[in-house]
Amino acid sequence: MWRPGHSTTDTLFVDDDARIAFTGDHLLARISSNTEIHATDRAEDGRARSRVRYLDGLRRTARMPLDRLLTGHGAPVTQPARLVDARLRDHGRRCDRILAILAAGPSTAYGIARHLWPPRTVAEQPLLVVWEVVGHLELLLAAGRVRERVAESGSTFGPIDSGRAVRAA
Repeated sequence: MWRPGHSTTDTLFVDDDARIAFTGDHLLARISSNTEIHATDRAEDGRARSRVRYLDGLRRTARMPLDRLLTGHGAPVTQPARLVDARLRDHGRRCDRILAILAAGPSTAYGIARHLWPPRTVAEQPLLVVWEVVGHLELLLAAGRVRERVAESGSTFGPIDSGRAVRAA
């Protein structure tokens, strides 16, 4: 089963009878998978929406009758639906943190990352932290909670005070 998000080629290999799936990095027991952004994988508005697709895939996986997921890293996942619920709540909290940062004024994805992680993490893993922020900004854009201003120097994001909660869960 195709489950894009972490990467465009993520696939689950499912044994329905044994209720087991080989999942790669689709759902990891200890950490949330990052979502890659690919220049060739974009919607009409130019956005990749990797995180939106990823969370949709997690929801579909949670509805599957699976008892055990064999992952690409770490321990197997033995309660996939419960873990997906926890991951969706985590994404909602991250979106709330980003909205709180943007309440102080518009920012770039990199600027937001500098508020979310220690300076050493941002310096050592700039691509991963920016991908993480852009994924959450795409969730916020899809929910109508932020606006993007595109300039020659890049994009900045600011909040839209709609009062609506972000639905990651």
